[in-house]
Amino acid sequence: MNEQGLWYGSTSLYDGAALPVRTDIKKYYHKPVWTYELPVKVIEECTTVDEAIAIYSTYFSPYWTGHTLLVDKQGNSVIVEFGAKDVVFIHRKNHYQVMTNFPNADTLNARWYNRYRYNTASKMLASCEAISVDFFELVCDAIHREGSSPTSLSTVYDVVNANLSVFYVYNFDESLKFNLKEELQKGENYYRLWNYYNQIALKSPIDGEKVNSSSVTFIWNGNAESYQLYYSNDPDFTDIKPIEVTDSRSEQEKPVSYAAGWFAALLFGNILIRKKKALAAIISMTLMILLFSCDIQLVDPAIVSPFVPSTIEHHQTVENLQPNTLYYWKIVAVGTHGINSESRVQTFKTRN
Repeated sequence: MNEQGLWYGSTSLYDGAALPVRTDIKKYYHKPVWTYELPVKVIEECTTVDEAIAIYSTYFSPYWTGHTLLVDKQGNSVIVEFGAKDVVFIHRKNHYQVMTNFPNADTLNARWYNRYRYNTASKMLASCEAISVDFFELVCDAIHREGSSPTSLSTVYDVVNANLSVFYVYNFDESLKFNLKEELQKGENYYRLWNYYNQIALKSPIDGEKVNSSSVTFIWNGNAESYQLYYSNDPDFTDIKPIEVTDSRSEQEKPVSYAAGWFAALLFGNILIRKKKALAAIISMTLMILLFSCDIQLVDPAIVSPFVPSTIEHHQTVENLQPNTLYYWKIVAVGTHGINSESRVQTFKTRN
């Protein structure tokens, strides 16, 4: 995604076995050759889908191992593939467009009978009444892969507001939030993403629970030392000032050695690379094996696995809420370098 609100995503063409290499791709129309990946040129120079189409129409690229979806903040989108002798452009026909791992220009081929991810996402988008980051989180959750080759990363881009949400593997209970404009102001940065997840899990009130309005105790698990508690009858938390919560653990839950904790925090992660004007062009994941915790355990399962919530519990009591009101709440773990992780949003309702 660039600062003009143009985004691209590329996927391989794969249906359980790699497609045959396109040895027939040649420079049929004597276009000038672009020796690097064309999406990089597009994201550095273009602001709209139409400008991107002009680039693809002008240059020949020898790199066609997949296909690319382009979206701009005006709501335009197109899928770019290589056809019989040249690029083809598949424009959206609905209020949404979906691209997975088969050629969109070849949807009738019997080879693509098992299109559950494409079909699932299309069905959800077709029935969606309100577009939001939370909705796309649900779409990512519905089509993720598990097993020996799991989904390694899920990202949701808000091209209008230049925001990015990053979900590690297929843990959708916690995400990292980035804003492109803020990142550009920082200059070039390399982030070990894994180090910024805090194994947050909301415990109480549970989603949809009815509680007394006189006093509500929020309970959550997490590895951070400082948090922001948001609760409001506005699902977007507009103009809501959070409650700052600092180290609300009990004495027996506090670490024995802060030095060991700092040492552990330096060990591992993911890398978020932003080059020139593009945000987060490449994200790479590395799983580290050893983590020395305060009690000298060799492996800390809460960090090795992103799906195991932290065992450290935090509490914050709030009094005098409005009766008979639907509330939304979430937890933000305050991190370093301005990178916070956030929980999912849950609801509860106060009694009369």
